[in-house]
Amino acid sequence: MNTVSILGLILGLGYLVITLLLKNKWQTFSARQTPEYFLPKTSISVLVAAKNESENIGSLVHHLLAQNYPKNLVEFIIVNDHSTDDTLAQIAKINLPDNFHVIDAISNGKKAAITQGVALAKGELIVTTDADCVMGAQWLQSIAWFYETQQPKFMASPVAFYREESFLERFQSLDFLGMMLITGAGIQWNKFYMANGANMAFLKSVFESVNGYEGNQHIASGDDMFLVNKVAQRFPKGVQFNKNLDALVRTRAATIWGRFFRQRIRWGSKNTASEDKVLKIILAWVFFTSFWLILFVGAKYWVLVLLLKLVGDYVLLREASAYFGRKDLLRAFVPSFVVHTIYIAVIGLVSLFWNKVRWK
Repeated sequence: MNTVSILGLILGLGYLVITLLLKNKWQTFSARQTPEYFLPKTSISVLVAAKNESENIGSLVHHLLAQNYPKNLVEFIIVNDHSTDDTLAQIAKINLPDNFHVIDAISNGKKAAITQGVALAKGELIVTTDADCVMGAQWLQSIAWFYETQQPKFMASPVAFYREESFLERFQSLDFLGMMLITGAGIQWNKFYMANGANMAFLKSVFESVNGYEGNQHIASGDDMFLVNKVAQRFPKGVQFNKNLDALVRTRAATIWGRFFRQRIRWGSKNTASEDKVLKIILAWVFFTSFWLILFVGAKYWVLVLLLKLVGDYVLLREASAYFGRKDLLRAFVPSFVVHTIYIAVIGLVSLFWNKVRWK
């Protein structure tokens, strides 16, 4: 048995072990459901950094206004980050209540916009989402209930794609469900921390105590990843995952391959810059397993390594799709598995050297 074959077997077996461990950790904490009797007491400020979101901003505003949350306990702040389209004109068409504020960003970039919004926020709890998202009426209720019963410093909540029309969108949707499972499992395990800025919450006082995004403003992406890790370092076990479908936020997947690759390169760049050692080890293992499969096609035990990755991916994605009620996506598993293996290897390489990343 040569060195290449031994390396492949180690990577494949390790990949399977990692996926099984993550699935197990996901299963160790129970799903929650917001009780109908819950009466929140927490004041919330919802922040949205918006840049050129003319097509989406109207839908988001209507979903925010439809929240089943006491009006005296919530405010909405949209920070317009130098939009060059008619984002502001679309908002102006809507009759906004007094607790809905639209302001212009002073500096450029999403981190600066969120920082400005936090400074103006009156709520005890800051909740962030993106301008291209939609959510159910119980969204804020579920977040407040989780906060009031568990008292976390930082909450990551689930995000999923919806309304898929093509294979590319179904592939992303399935892949993203796996990422949500990994996010929840890592937090539950207290080994690594991820979050998605489309659906996260934190105490205003905590944001201020960790100095917000200080130290990583130069990186265009990563407003979510860097913040959750700073909070985890300052407050061990203060980060929790809100495993509640009432808290789910939905958004659309990229519709063309070019946009998909640019998005994943951007995500890859923030992972490369992360200081979370456990997360970087896991991401590196996934990358090298995929890279080995691409580079050494036909090597001894290549089929076995491929099967080890396939089983690991299927077990993890079956669990994730079952929880989110999207088992239909598993019909696209086999072609998605092939695309996933290739794109992980390609994006992993590109993100190591590509530093021309911007939010929009």
